[in-house]
Amino acid sequence: MKWSKAFSVILLTPIGLIAYNSLDDFPILILSEFASAFTLLALSISAISLMVHASRYQYQSHRSLTFVCLLLAYVFLGGKMDIQISDHSDLHIVSINVAQFGNDTIHARGIAALIKGLNPDIVVLQEFGLYYKWPNTAVVAAQFSKKIGLSEYHFEPHKDNIFGTAIFAKFPIRESELVYNQISQTSEGWIHHLDINGTSLFVANVQLESYNFQNVGSDVLAMTMVQKRQLNQVKMLLKRLSDKHKSIIVGDFNAIPYSKIYNVTAREYEDSMAEMGNGWQSTYVKLPIRIDYLFHSKDIKVGRADALYTEHSDHKVLSVHIDL
Repeated sequence: MKWSKAFSVILLTPIGLIAYNSLDDFPILILSEFASAFTLLALSISAISLMVHASRYQYQSHRSLTFVCLLLAYVFLGGKMDIQISDHSDLHIVSINVAQFGNDTIHARGIAALIKGLNPDIVVLQEFGLYYKWPNTAVVAAQFSKKIGLSEYHFEPHKDNIFGTAIFAKFPIRESELVYNQISQTSEGWIHHLDINGTSLFVANVQLESYNFQNVGSDVLAMTMVQKRQLNQVKMLLKRLSDKHKSIIVGDFNAIPYSKIYNVTAREYEDSMAEMGNGWQSTYVKLPIRIDYLFHSKDIKVGRADALYTEHSDHKVLSVHIDL
């Protein structure tokens, strides 16, 4: 009986946090950021406990519950049973936080070579820029455009900054609209209107504010304020995109799945990685977490979505094929 009660508490408490996190007004925001991690940990502990208990007492019901817990963990992480993968899609989009290229031209050349090898139609980058080129931001974008073979581009960081989001494409960029950016931060969001052979596609290239643990540390209040600003940034993006068809929101969200930031976005947009059964993959090299996403409007279909490792950044490369 005691074991059953402990199992219930372990499993149901974090699930309750996730349900509470789905509410519009979540008073303790920072708890929501870690609720999914608690849930996954609870499912893992429950599965292990059930396996040990089943092997010891030979309870068939516990074996069944073990399978259920493992299945829930798989689905929770973005796994799917029925997936149709296609490499024959209209557009190939690549996104990566290049981490300022580590202020090293070796990383800049490595990422350029990787992108060229993938042969995408649209490339969106976060934390783009080179410190040693300061303040020649236009030169950096023009040179990178030539290296990857994509003639259309936009890179316009804050006037007091040299890093920001950048987009490169095979197709005309008709208009670029700034949604937000911050001085002394790489946090920035632009919405770009692309003409894809006569069809409009709106691409929101974003980096939400980072927790920057070197400055924030374990200060819960500071972390909560960061998440509030993230939430405000997401809401601004969604509002600007509300009247636009065929749109995607892509980039570094600095938020894990089922956090408040994720849930607000996922109410209106589809998560391409989870849709393709790859929601369990991490996108941040230093920790096994997913913080980079490509969300798409429901009038866009995804054919394939992968997270690819590169030694030239602390983020993985999102490679997504879509049909308009």
